[in-house]
Formats: sequence, structure tokens, C-alpha cells
Amino acid sequence: MRKLLPNIYHAIISSQAWVAFCFALLCKYIQLINAWDCDVLIFLAFFATLFAYNLSHWVTDKENWRMLIMVFSGLISFVLGLIYLKIQLVLILSVLAFISIYYSYAFNKKRLRNLPNIKMISIALVWSITAVLPAFNDLGNLGFNLVNLVLSLFLFVVAITIPFDIRDLEEDDESIKTLPQQFGVNGSIKIGVMCIGLSFILFLNYFSFKINQLHLPFLITLFIALIFLLNSSKTKNKWFTTFWIEGLSALSFILFWIFN
Repeated sequence: MRKLLPNIYHAIISSQAWVAFCFALLCKYIQLINAWDCDVLIFLAFFATLFAYNLSHWVTDKENWRMLIMVFSGLISFVLGLIYLKIQLVLILSVLAFISIYYSYAFNKKRLRNLPNIKMISIALVWSITAVLPAFNDLGNLGFNLVNLVLSLFLFVVAITIPFDIRDLEEDDESIKTLPQQFGVNGSIKIGVMCIGLSFILFLNYFSFKINQLHLPFLITLFIALIFLLNSSKTKNKWFTTFWIEGLSALSFILFWIFN
């Protein structure tokens, strides 16, 4: 049993199932606080993330088991999108899918992951737009206020990505130009703190500063993200960062479930 649990933990993390699960729960939380009903996008978010993150690792390690996960998750994502989603959502997802694939796979010997300053932006962009996709089901009622939520989520993802870049500072190629490479550890932490602060304000503004019990989980998550960020220079443990920092994406839904 002592060996089994660590092996299960390692498998969940290595297969990218954890990050996919956490992102799916973030999408579910965003749907709940907006009274959106599009459960198929929750499953699509999970399988698409599973595909994209395994592709990112497969490009370098070429492991066969990753290819199996990619084929399985890719087919499910394709079928779900083709059968259940409206055309406007399919088009948006197609663009996001291209960004995700280009992030990992090289075209003309270049990929987004290796372009200066793009790595973090592409991840945050795909996550933040995917989370609000149900809003595009009704284009007639699509308001500019949605930008507040998209930017809030974008900045949140940027902030929780910084600890990963701090952890990988000595391993990342200098051409990637992550925030810690450009501004140092302390400088990137300060940028992350500003991102969390702005995310907090934009989230409040999206709901016209009328906060209720539904909104508290995300605000608490931002506070915990701030604590993790401020301490990110003190730990470079791969599994701690991968599990706990990544788990912040799921925390809002977990707190929502507890409170309600």
C-alpha cells in the first residue's frame, strides 16, 4: 500500500490528468456563478487539456503511452465538439486548439512555447476564453462586461503560472524569456501579486461589486494563490508545485461545493 499510493499519485500527475481535472472544475465553477448550463464543455475542457498537455510532453519524450492518451482524448474532444456544440463555439475552439497545438508542436521549426514572452500568455489566453465559452451560446446577449471576467481569469492563470517558471528557472532555455528570466525571482513575484490584485478587482467589477456567497470561493482562491506565490521562491519541489499550485484551479469549485 505504501508503494501503491505514491505510484497512483505519480501516474495522475505525469499523465496530466490532474491539471485537466482542475481546469474542468474551474470551468464548472465559472458556469455555476453565471447560471450557465453547458456540461458538455466541462468534459471537453478535461479531454482537450489532457490532449494538449500530453502533446507538450510527447514532443520531447516520445513516450508511447502519451500517444495513447492523446489519441483517446483527442477523439473524444472531436466527437463532443462536433455533435453537441454550436458552430460559433466550434470555431472558437478550433482557434484555441490551433494555439494549443502550436504551443507544443513546431511549425517551420518554431513553436509558441519557445517564443519570447508567449509561453505564459498562450496558456492564460486559452484557459480564460475556454472557461467562458458558454457565454457565446447566445451571441445576442453577449456583453462587453464579459471582458472583465476573461481578464480576471487570464491574470489569475498568469499568477499561478509564475511559480512553475521560478521552479524551472535553471532548466528553461534562455530564449523562452520567462518572467523570472527577465525580471528575476522577486520581480516576477511582484508582477504576480499585481496580477492577483487586478484579477480581484476585475472579478468584483464583473459582478458590479455585489458579492454574495457564490463569489467568495474565487476571492478566497486568489488570497491563497497570493500566499503560494509569495512563498514560491522557497520551494522548488516539482511535485509540490505541480499538485498544489495546479490545484488552485480546482479550489474555487471545491469551496463552492463546501459552502453550498
